[in-house]
Order: sequence, then C-alpha cells, then structure tokens
Amino acid sequence: IRDRSVTQYLVSASLPFSHVESDSFKTFIASINPRVTVKSSGTFAKTKLPRLHDAMLKSLHKVLEVDLLDSPGAGLTTDIWTSRSGDPFLSLTLHYLSSDWSLKRWTIGCLPFEGRHTGHRVAEALDGKLSDFPSLTSQPLSFTLVHDAASNMKAACPKSMHDLSSLVCVDHRLQTVLRHAFSEVTLLDELMSKCVAIAARMHRSTLTVQMVRQECEAVGCPFVKTVIPVETRWNSKYGMVQSLNTIRAGLESLRDRGVSLGEGRTGPDHLSDEEWEVLKEVELVLHRFDSVSRELSGDKSVTLTKVLPSLFNLIGFCQRDQRRTDCPEPVKELAAALEANLDSQFPECGAREKAIAIGNVLHPYFKGMFLKKYGCFESTLSDLESLVAPPSPAVTPVPEGGANTPGGAGGASLDFFGDDLDPSDALMREMTQGETLAPEKSRFALEVESYLALPRPLSRAECDILLWWKDHEATLPLLSRAARYFLSVPASSASSERLWSAAGNIVTARRYSLDTATTEKLTFCQSNWQNLRAHGWSIDQEMEETAAAEAEAAAANAAAAAAAAGTPIASGSGLARTAATATPAAAGAAVDVDTDSDDLDIDYA
Repeated sequence: IRDRSVTQYLVSASLPFSHVESDSFKTFIASINPRVTVKSSGTFAKTKLPRLHDAMLKSLHKVLEVDLLDSPGAGLTTDIWTSRSGDPFLSLTLHYLSSDWSLKRWTIGCLPFEGRHTGHRVAEALDGKLSDFPSLTSQPLSFTLVHDAASNMKAACPKSMHDLSSLVCVDHRLQTVLRHAFSEVTLLDELMSKCVAIAARMHRSTLTVQMVRQECEAVGCPFVKTVIPVETRWNSKYGMVQSLNTIRAGLESLRDRGVSLGEGRTGPDHLSDEEWEVLKEVELVLHRFDSVSRELSGDKSVTLTKVLPSLFNLIGFCQRDQRRTDCPEPVKELAAALEANLDSQFPECGAREKAIAIGNVLHPYFKGMFLKKYGCFESTLSDLESLVAPPSPAVTPVPEGGANTPGGAGGASLDFFGDDLDPSDALMREMTQGETLAPEKSRFALEVESYLALPRPLSRAECDILLWWKDHEATLPLLSRAARYFLSVPASSASSERLWSAAGNIVTARRYSLDTATTEKLTFCQSNWQNLRAHGWSIDQEMEETAAAEAEAAAANAAAAAAAAGTPIASGSGLARTAATATPAAAGAAVDVDTDSDDLDIDYA
C-alpha cells in the first residue's frame, strides 16, 4: 500500500484528510494488511498532497511543452468565486488545439485572490499565473479570455501584459436576456412568482410532496421533484417550469377537488387552465434557450462556430412565435421582449465581434454566410489576414503607355530587328500595348479563394470541423493556423463554473477551516487528474522520478557540505546513499518509516 494511492483516493473523492484517522478507514486498511499503520492526517495534508501537486504540475509542464509547440494561440476562461468559508479565488482554465487537432482543456489556476477585485489586480493575477508556465510565455501566443460581463473583467484584458482579447461569455449573456425579458412581461412575471411559490412549498413541506405524489399516482401521471430557480444557476427557471408541467395533471386534480397545497391552511394559489396553457408554451421557449446554452457550454467540442447560427435561430423562433395565431398573448409579448434583448446583447447576432465572426468564417459549412448577410464578411477577412498572414510585398504597377507602347510615347511601329530586345520580346511588347496588369493577389487572398471554392460538407451535422481542418492543413496553411487558434476558444466560461462546482465539494461544512493554499492544490489535482491519465501519465513513475531527483540533490548537498568542512566522503558511504536503500535493522524490530517516505508505516513486530 502506497501513501500516494491513499492521497489519490482522498483527493479524487473530495474527502477530508481526517478520514485517514477514522476507525472505519483504519479497519479497512487492517483488513488488507494488518501490519500497516496509517500516517496522520497532517502528514497527508502537509507532505503528501504537496508532493502529488508538484508531480502533477511537473507533468503538465511537459505536456504543454509538446502540445503548444508552434501553436498560434489558445483560449482562457476566468471567474471569481467565494468559498463557503469566505475565501475568494480566481480561476484560470486553458483551452487549445494540439498539433494533432485534439481539443485540450486544463485547469492552470485556482488562485487565492484577497484584496480589491479591480481590473488592474485581476490582470496582475492572470499575468502572474501565465508566467508560471514558460510554454505559454516563451513564444508569441495569442490569447482570448472568456469571462462574465463584470466591468473588472472587461478592464483586465487591455491591462494585461499579454494584451488579452476579450470575449464576454455567451451563456452569461443569454441568462441576462431571459432575466430581462421575463421582467418586462407583467403577466409572465406574476405567473413565474406563482410557480416559484408552488415549487418552494413542495421543498419545504414533506406532507405536500406526499400529497402531490399520491395524486399523480392516482391520475396516472409521472411525479418529479420540483426545481427552485436560482439566479446564478443557468436555466434553472426552465427546470422549474419543466418539473411543474410534468406533474400538471396531479396539481390540476387537487385544484379541481378543492384541495389546498397548504395542508389545510392557506397555501400557494393553484394555476388556472389558461395559466397552465401559457406555462406549456413558456417551456417550449425556454427549451430552445436551454438547448443552445448546453451546446455552447461544452468543453469537448468546438463551440465558437456555433454562436452565430444559434443566435440567428433563437431570433427566428422568437419572430415565428409573434406571428403564430395559436400562441397565447403573454408568450407573444415574451417573444418580442426576447428578440429585443437578444439584439441588445448580440447586435447582428454577434457578427461584429471579432472572435465570433472569425469562428463563422472558419466553419467549413457556413464559410462566413452570416457575415455576408450582415455586411461584415470583407472586414472579418481583413482582421483575419492581419492576424495570420505576413505583410504582402509591394507590387510595382505597370505603367500604361511608355514602355508598353510600341515606339514609346509616339506609338510608332517597332523595328523588330533593330531593337536591343529579342524579336519575340519586341513582338510581345507591341501586342500587349495598353494592357494594365492586375495587382498580384496576396498569398492569403489566394488561400481564401481556394477555401471558398472547396465543396461544402453535405450538412452541418455531418461536418466534423476539427477533422476537416486536419485534412486541409497542408493545402490551407494560413487559414488552418487561424483555425487552430480560434476553434480552441470556448464560447462560454462554463469550464470555470465547473471548477467552482468541484471546489464547492472540497470546501464543505466539514472542511470549513481549510486554508487557501491547500484548497488551491486540491482543486488543481482533482480537476486535472483524468486529463493527465489520458496522456499516459503515471503517478508512480512521476513521483519515483521526483524522489530520485530529491535524493540525488540531497546527496550532492551533503557532499558539498562535507567538502566545505574538509571531511572526505568515500564512494558508496552512508552520506552518498539515499534513504531508499535502507533496510530494517532486524527482523523483529518495529520500524517507523520516515514521514517523507512514500510508504505507509509498517510495524514488522
């Protein structure tokens, strides 16, 4: 049994270090090997976790050195979170495409972030963490930072030494659209308040839940627990509406029988038939937003290219709802409010935002189709060319007349055999008189022409974007380099949100006093564990290499100290040997392995 295995177990399961001192854990270890004595919780927290963290960080450095070789850029996400114990943290996740066009995501920072959260301090913290990774700063990489709409985040990007490009999280903006639209439709705002009251009642009262469950079983409809919407939880309003519509038949039956949801007392009002019909339509509207949000918040596929078509579809559905004759009036008002707020958050479906626009150009199926509709296709190509193409050499214009005119300015016939030119060259000069040569096209322009001329995939669903660009990397080198950068940029900061969900499972009520440095290490290890294993990383091999390096350094320091003191050290002496070669003094002796060792204490008695 290895300490590293126990450390891995504690980290991956988000267990407190005190778990190793529990009777149940000691009994479990004793059932495997009665001779083992587990080390204290302090040893795992102060020694074993830092070793695991350092080994994983070292391995991540190796991965990034290989993956980011000749990379044009990467995407970043960040967010600020406050733990249960009141400690603020700043996240930083890294997204990029490796040379084999595999999309990679890593957590490179969960930084304790005390003090004022100004844009300047956010920029300093991000720059400091990026500087910890030489593979990110030793080459000219471009970065796009995805963040929420907070003013300090927007201000941090231009203040960074890396001149981060800014992209406000699309999911955050979609939730803002929903929040504002519902508040602008009075009837729906009131209906949502009634729904929240019903959902809250079913959360507070077990008797109400039992009553509704029994009624659902009696009328033959499924029963689900209701969801209470939370302002900071994306699409939780949709979850509430969906859960209420699922148990609608049971709630209607209670209403028709005159049964209150307040267990005999005044409870939340039942919904009328008209309100239930409106709620059914509202669920369809929210379902569209939920589907888009889920699609854009993934981190295992390209999402930036989906933004423009998704927003275009949402606006189109809002316009259809307003034209429907069978659509309830409150839902028509909601559709109009959603359309207005979408246009406010995403003018022209985001076609004027550089990252979103370039993402649409680099989609092999669309190839900038939406940009042509909004009149910004050429300007986006100019932005793209300035990012990936070297400056084109100046083209010397060919003068009209003069040298191209027979006999010079006078236009007289040439003497083919009296001129210094070869007769064939002289004839060419005469035959091409008056022609103006078109300026030579740049390499980028020629590549764009080739790209646009390629046949489109049969459908968007069948288009594997990364595979397409991998297959065309050799023929479209400039555009494929741009694709390797922009297709790695996530449309949402959901990766940072997921990191905080994991951190919330670490800093629990049982670990209220966990210090920020330990929280940072635990979050880093837990969020990167599976990704490193997918790269073939072995904790045993990494930590053995680390231990060997530490032992070698210790031996060298001991030798240097002895040399300075004038004491010669014989080859193979005790100082030159590492602690790993030591053996128990006697078979019957009780041995307590040093706390820096990676073996559990074993009692040989």
